[in-house]
Formats: sequence, C-alpha cells, structure tokens
Amino acid sequence: MKQASQLIAVVDDEPSTRRALERLLRVVGFDVEAFPSGDSFLRSLLVRTPACVILDLHIPGVSGFEVQERLGEAHVGFPVIVLTGHDSAANRERAMEGGAVDYLCKPVSEDVLLGTIHRCLRGDPDLWRTRRGASHRDPTHGKRHSNVRLKSHRLSPEAHEPT
Repeated sequence: MKQASQLIAVVDDEPSTRRALERLLRVVGFDVEAFPSGDSFLRSLLVRTPACVILDLHIPGVSGFEVQERLGEAHVGFPVIVLTGHDSAANRERAMEGGAVDYLCKPVSEDVLLGTIHRCLRGDPDLWRTRRGASHRDPTHGKRHSNVRLKSHRLSPEAHEPT
C-alpha cells in the first residue's frame, strides 16, 4: 500500500546513496528531494519544508552536524534521521544530542529505515522525547542511545538484521 505523498529530504554527498534512497522512497509513495550538500538542503528550506530529513554527517561544505545546529536554532518542526557511514561513539552522541530522532549506520536495511520514517511521520511520541539532550548509557553496549526504544542500528550486510 502506497503512502500519501509526503516530502522526504535526503542529504548525502554520495550519488549512489542518494539515488538508492530516492528510488526506495519513491517506490513506497514518498515525494523525495535529494541534496549533495548541507548548503543546498538549507537553501531549499526557503521554498519547501520536508516532513522528514535523512541526513549524512560527513558532507562537503556545511556538515551534517552544522545542519543539525542550524535546524535547532531555527526551531524546525520536522524530524532528522542521521544515516552515516562513519560510525563512532562521538558521532552517535553528538548527533543524538543535536536533535536526531535516530542514528542509523550504512548499510541500513530498508525495513529499519522505512520503519523509522513511518514512526516519524506518525508523530510517535517516543521519537520526539529523544530530541535535545535526554540520553543514558546502555550498559550492555557501552554506547550512548536515546532515552527511549530507538537505538542506533549497525547492520550485518549478510543478514540485513540489526546486530
């Protein structure tokens, strides 16, 4: 069943990643705008506001972290999902404290990504409680996660399941 058309912004400097995400999101019925840089995404906000953004952290010009800071300063009302190929505890912590509703690592399964997007668009209150600061240490992994159910996902390419 296709979704009512809602705009999802994809910000990633890797052309193949942008194309793959655009195809996936369009197949399930989303309207998609893809941007190769943080600068181009921020400029687009003058014209159209997305329902959700999928944001890479390490992009040219204005980094994903800087995009998050500017969105926070502007008090935007749409969720940010970080999707990165550069996982580290410091990146994870900074992204979540910067207001990301989830932190996903490349490669990510379609089910995990689409599930996160759907929860964002439904206005899942657990997602919004993760915004700005509230977090705790997960003693089983030693990694920082949001204070609710969503966690960072590191996926095994073979199994396509969170590890």
